[in-house]
Amino acid sequence: VYFGGSEKNGVVSSGGGQAVFGTTSNVALDGGNQSVLSGGVASGTFVDLGATQFVFSKGSASGTVVNNGGTQAVHSGGSASFTTVSRGGNQYLVFSGTAISTTLKTGGSEYVYSAATASGTMVSTGATQYVSKGGSAVSTTVSSGGTEFVHSGGSAISTTVNFSGNESVLSGGSASGTTVSSGGFEYVYSGGTTTGTLVSIGGKQIVSSGGVTTGSVVSNGGIEVVSFGGTADFTTVS
Repeated sequence: VYFGGSEKNGVVSSGGGQAVFGTTSNVALDGGNQSVLSGGVASGTFVDLGATQFVFSKGSASGTVVNNGGTQAVHSGGSASFTTVSRGGNQYLVFSGTAISTTLKTGGSEYVYSAATASGTMVSTGATQYVSKGGSAVSTTVSSGGTEFVHSGGSAISTTVNFSGNESVLSGGSASGTTVSSGGFEYVYSGGTTTGTLVSIGGKQIVSSGGVTTGSVVSNGGIEVVSFGGTADFTTVS
């Protein structure tokens, strides 16, 4: 699809490919691939059955639905917004790619690497966000049994965790400004660090041996548990 061109309601089957410099809407990738390139805009793409949507520099995708082993890969300078990922689907953000307002449902995963940024991701039942190797997650909401893993080199900023969701900060990972409430959990494992966590209204922060948390505020029924060998500095309890 060239500059100025458009396509609606197309189907790309297994072994096929579509290069987008213009605009597309509601294309179904039924095992085939779509590459959204500079100036290209893809809306409402359905990615299924092992298909992949690639979003490259100055390309953008909005409203993509990824499931059944499908993949969305957002590379340097590319952007994706309002993607929905479920049932074995994956979203990969690499080399400064960005995603805004992704929704992860049961069986969906988001991987944030290499200076990429995910903003406003919603992680719900059975879904997982992985942040590592220079990736950043900003304003993630984790609830209803969803999980955010912050691995070595990854950072999570202003995460909200509630309703049995959990944020797990692993060795070399960091989290700042997390809010944990209403049955949510923050786990700080050995080598993990957190700063400025707010724990309230039934939330729980658990600091394992070798984990470090600084400046937590525990109030209104929140709980901070520090295991032998764990460190909690400058906690405020009220």
